Amino acid sequence: MKRNLIQTTFVSVLMAGMGSALADTSLGFGASYQFLTGNNNVNNTGLFVQFDQSGLLVGSRLEAGIQQGNNPGFNLKAAVMAELPAALGLTLKFGAGPEVLRDTRNNSWAVSGYVFASPEFDLALGLSAFAELSYSKVLYAQVPTPDAFGVKAGVRFTF
Repeated sequence: MKRNLIQTTFVSVLMAGMGSALADTSLGFGASYQFLTGNNNVNNTGLFVQFDQSGLLVGSRLEAGIQQGNNPGFNLKAAVMAELPAALGLTLKFGAGPEVLRDTRNNSWAVSGYVFASPEFDLALGLSAFAELSYSKVLYAQVPTPDAFGVKAGVRFTF
Protein backbone atom coordinates (compact mmCIF):
# COMPACT_ATOMS: atom_id res chain seq x y z
CA MET A 1 0.00 0.00 0.00
CA LYS A 2 2.73 2.43 1.01
CA ARG A 3 4.76 1.52 -2.10
CA ASN A 4 1.76 2.17 -4.39
CA LEU A 5 1.17 5.55 -2.75
CA ILE A 6 4.82 6.52 -3.28
CA GLN A 7 4.71 5.36 -6.92
CA THR A 8 1.46 7.23 -7.55
CA THR A 9 2.84 10.39 -5.95
CA PHE A 10 6.07 10.15 -7.97
CA VAL A 11 4.18 9.68 -11.24
CA SER A 12 1.87 12.62 -10.39
CA VAL A 13 4.81 14.92 -9.64
CA LEU A 14 6.61 13.76 -12.79
CA MET A 15 3.56 14.36 -14.99
CA ALA A 16 2.92 17.79 -13.43
CA GLY A 17 6.54 18.75 -14.07
CA MET A 18 6.37 17.54 -17.66
CA GLY A 19 3.17 19.52 -18.19
CA SER A 20 4.85 22.66 -16.89
CA ALA A 21 7.97 22.03 -18.96
CA LEU A 22 5.91 21.64 -22.12
CA ALA A 23 3.76 24.69 -21.39
CA ASP A 24 4.25 27.99 -23.18
CA THR A 25 3.15 31.18 -21.52
CA SER A 26 2.43 34.18 -23.69
CA LEU A 27 1.14 37.72 -23.40
CA GLY A 28 -0.69 39.25 -26.35
CA PHE A 29 -2.28 42.60 -27.05
CA GLY A 30 -4.03 44.27 -29.94
CA ALA A 31 -7.18 45.90 -31.29
CA SER A 32 -10.68 44.54 -31.84
CA TYR A 33 -13.78 45.37 -33.85
CA GLN A 34 -17.22 43.91 -33.10
CA PHE A 35 -20.21 43.79 -35.42
CA LEU A 36 -23.26 43.73 -33.16
CA THR A 37 -26.25 41.83 -34.51
CA GLY A 38 -29.52 43.71 -34.86
CA ASN A 39 -31.14 46.25 -37.14
CA ASN A 40 -29.08 49.36 -36.38
CA ASN A 41 -25.65 48.51 -37.84
CA VAL A 42 -24.01 49.04 -34.46
CA ASN A 43 -20.41 48.24 -33.54
CA ASN A 44 -17.73 48.43 -30.88
CA THR A 45 -14.00 49.02 -31.18
CA GLY A 46 -11.53 48.23 -28.45
CA LEU A 47 -8.14 47.25 -27.10
CA PHE A 48 -7.36 44.00 -25.30
CA VAL A 49 -4.69 42.06 -23.47
CA GLN A 50 -4.52 38.23 -23.47
CA PHE A 51 -2.63 35.81 -21.24
CA ASP A 52 -2.31 32.33 -22.78
CA GLN A 53 -1.01 29.17 -21.14
CA SER A 54 -0.66 26.35 -23.64
CA GLY A 55 0.46 22.78 -23.20
CA LEU A 56 0.90 19.99 -25.70
CA LEU A 57 -2.47 20.47 -27.45
CA VAL A 58 -4.73 22.05 -24.83
CA GLY A 59 -4.41 25.42 -23.12
CA SER A 60 -6.25 28.25 -21.44
CA ARG A 61 -6.72 31.96 -22.02
CA LEU A 62 -7.57 34.95 -19.85
CA GLU A 63 -8.44 38.20 -21.61
CA ALA A 64 -9.36 41.72 -20.51
CA GLY A 65 -10.47 44.48 -22.83
CA ILE A 66 -11.87 47.98 -22.98
CA GLN A 67 -14.27 49.06 -25.68
CA GLN A 68 -16.06 52.08 -27.05
CA GLY A 69 -18.99 52.37 -29.41
CA ASN A 70 -22.55 51.24 -28.82
CA ASN A 71 -21.69 49.26 -25.66
CA PRO A 72 -18.75 51.16 -24.12
CA GLY A 73 -17.14 49.61 -21.09
CA PHE A 74 -14.92 46.62 -20.40
CA ASN A 75 -15.01 42.86 -20.77
CA LEU A 76 -13.35 39.88 -19.14
CA LYS A 77 -13.04 36.48 -20.83
CA ALA A 78 -11.73 33.04 -19.92
CA ALA A 79 -11.42 30.15 -22.36
CA VAL A 80 -10.24 26.63 -22.84
CA MET A 81 -8.42 26.33 -26.15
CA ALA A 82 -6.87 23.78 -28.46
CA GLU A 83 -3.75 24.42 -30.50
CA LEU A 84 -3.02 22.69 -33.79
CA PRO A 85 0.32 23.19 -35.55
CA ALA A 86 -0.64 23.73 -39.20
CA ALA A 87 2.54 24.48 -41.14
CA LEU A 88 6.01 25.83 -40.58
CA GLY A 89 5.53 28.68 -38.09
CA LEU A 90 1.72 28.64 -38.28
CA THR A 91 -0.52 27.52 -35.42
CA LEU A 92 -4.32 27.43 -35.34
CA LYS A 93 -6.02 28.08 -32.01
CA PHE A 94 -9.67 27.32 -31.26
CA GLY A 95 -11.47 27.94 -28.00
CA ALA A 96 -14.63 28.65 -26.06
CA GLY A 97 -15.56 30.11 -22.70
CA PRO A 98 -17.56 32.67 -20.73
CA GLU A 99 -17.43 36.45 -21.12
CA VAL A 100 -18.58 39.18 -18.72
CA LEU A 101 -19.33 42.61 -20.20
CA ARG A 102 -19.80 45.83 -18.24
CA ASP A 103 -21.73 48.40 -20.30
CA THR A 104 -20.92 51.81 -18.80
CA ARG A 105 -23.41 53.68 -21.01
CA ASN A 106 -26.41 51.70 -19.72
CA ASN A 107 -24.85 50.91 -16.33
CA SER A 108 -25.52 47.20 -16.87
CA TRP A 109 -23.88 43.78 -16.97
CA ALA A 110 -24.14 41.01 -19.56
CA VAL A 111 -22.86 37.44 -19.56
CA SER A 112 -22.08 35.72 -22.86
CA GLY A 113 -20.62 32.51 -24.13
CA TYR A 114 -18.04 32.94 -26.88
CA VAL A 115 -16.10 30.85 -29.36
CA PHE A 116 -13.04 31.84 -31.37
CA ALA A 117 -10.65 30.68 -34.07
CA SER A 118 -7.23 32.26 -34.43
CA PRO A 119 -4.34 31.67 -36.84
CA GLU A 120 -0.98 32.68 -35.35
CA PHE A 121 2.31 33.06 -37.21
CA ASP A 122 5.69 32.92 -35.46
CA LEU A 123 7.93 35.84 -36.43
CA ALA A 124 11.17 35.61 -34.40
CA LEU A 125 12.52 35.43 -30.86
CA GLY A 126 9.19 34.53 -29.22
CA LEU A 127 7.21 37.16 -31.11
CA SER A 128 4.17 36.17 -33.16
CA ALA A 129 1.36 37.92 -35.01
CA PHE A 130 -2.24 36.73 -34.88
CA ALA A 131 -5.74 37.43 -36.10
CA GLU A 132 -8.94 36.17 -34.52
CA LEU A 133 -12.57 35.62 -35.48
CA SER A 134 -15.11 35.23 -32.69
CA TYR A 135 -18.80 34.99 -31.93
CA SER A 136 -20.40 35.98 -28.60
CA LYS A 137 -23.90 34.77 -27.72
CA VAL A 138 -25.56 36.75 -24.91
CA LEU A 139 -26.86 34.40 -22.21
CA TYR A 140 -27.98 37.01 -19.64
CA ALA A 141 -28.27 40.80 -19.82
CA GLN A 142 -29.83 43.46 -17.60
CA VAL A 143 -30.79 45.50 -20.66
CA PRO A 144 -31.22 44.26 -24.26
CA THR A 145 -27.72 43.50 -25.54
CA PRO A 146 -27.06 42.09 -29.02
CA ASP A 147 -24.87 39.10 -29.88
CA ALA A 148 -21.60 40.00 -31.60
CA PHE A 149 -19.24 38.83 -34.33
CA GLY A 150 -15.70 40.04 -33.68
CA VAL A 151 -12.36 40.37 -35.41
CA LYS A 152 -9.04 41.00 -33.67
CA ALA A 153 -5.44 41.51 -34.66
CA GLY A 154 -2.40 41.69 -32.44
CA VAL A 155 1.04 40.51 -31.42
CA ARG A 156 2.04 37.98 -28.79
CA PHE A 157 5.26 37.51 -26.79
CA THR A 158 6.03 33.97 -25.62
CA PHE A 159 8.25 33.59 -22.57
